[in-house]
Amino acid sequence: MKVHPAAELFPMFDTEALQSLADDIALHGLTEPVWLYDDPEMGRVLLDGRNRSVACELVGIEPATRIYTGSDPITFSISQNVQRRHLTAGQRAAVANAALPLYEAQAQALMLAGVAPNPGADLHQGDDAELTVILDADLVPEPKRAPRAADRAGKAAGASGRATAQYKRIAEQAPDLAEQVKAGTMALDRAERIIRDRDAEQRRVEQAKRDAEATESKPTIDLRHGDFREVLADLSGVHAIITDPPYPADFLPLLDDLAAWADKVLTEDGILAVLIGQTHLPEVYRRLEGHRPYRWTVAYMTEGPAYVSHPRRVSSSWKPLLVYGGGPRFSDVVRSSGDDKRYHKWGQNFDAFHSIIQRLTTSGQTVVDPFMGAGTTLLAAHSLGRHAIGSDTDDDAFRAASERLR
Repeated sequence: MKVHPAAELFPMFDTEALQSLADDIALHGLTEPVWLYDDPEMGRVLLDGRNRSVACELVGIEPATRIYTGSDPITFSISQNVQRRHLTAGQRAAVANAALPLYEAQAQALMLAGVAPNPGADLHQGDDAELTVILDADLVPEPKRAPRAADRAGKAAGASGRATAQYKRIAEQAPDLAEQVKAGTMALDRAERIIRDRDAEQRRVEQAKRDAEATESKPTIDLRHGDFREVLADLSGVHAIITDPPYPADFLPLLDDLAAWADKVLTEDGILAVLIGQTHLPEVYRRLEGHRPYRWTVAYMTEGPAYVSHPRRVSSSWKPLLVYGGGPRFSDVVRSSGDDKRYHKWGQNFDAFHSIIQRLTTSGQTVVDPFMGAGTTLLAAHSLGRHAIGSDTDDDAFRAASERLR
């Protein structure tokens, strides 16, 4: 059976949830019928109950059905789902935005048919009082202004006008963040803050390029494709190595080579700063000690959903930035507005690394990242007037960094 577009505004359950629903139906029966609707153009369609219909099919049960005979199938379908699902404000706003074209098409069809929605009518099942047929302007009182499609979509989804407008801006400016809001993993306000951070990042990068063009000693960028132990072996006189290496246990042996290599390429007072996860932190300390003297552990604070270590039964909202060597005085808390996965699966926040580089180095110095990924550290360094050198073994990461830093 065809599905009404309003029913497709909400996602289907995943396999596990569908099976759980099917098991419950097999045990207790279907308590809520599947709603159908006789659409003038599509014929009989499923209006509400896609998950229930599939779950019944899984256990070989014919679902009980009811026919919706009211005049507003869109609002009916949305209201059924909004009442059943525990949606965030952002998710309701996403539903309102997705429903807007349906309401606009409905309004257009009613206008062409000489029918206008009555803004004061009840939209419940079977209520045909919602429609006012305009037969004769002299005989029929002038109707109240029909609600706009945007107002109807927001009301049906339970979303405020502010939230709906917020989501629309986010969807237009940052589709990747809109998907997270739609999934319920990011709040609307946080998504807008990230967009502002991205805009600020772009302005800083563009200003850095203009400043570089206007100075005699321009900050340079040097990207190398390959293992840092090989492609960066020729370096010397480096002022700071600031990096975010892979966290899994398989990569820990790289830290031994990182520490030894850092001693060779850094100046006497140079800094090694390593952002790392906490799961293997004692071993990380052991692997980095015995080379550049340990100086401090900076708290790199992260916004948004905390990282959960199920084996350790810990929910964490910060990561350690281990600092070795000398360098200037600095504050030991850095705040990140969230990871940036647009360019790399392990991408970090530009503003946070901008702060790190600003605190640990000075203009004209050289910053190296031997695990550069998509180049966030180097981009921040270059925007602050530092010479930036980096490497990575991953082909996609190297291409992404080259594109961002060209």
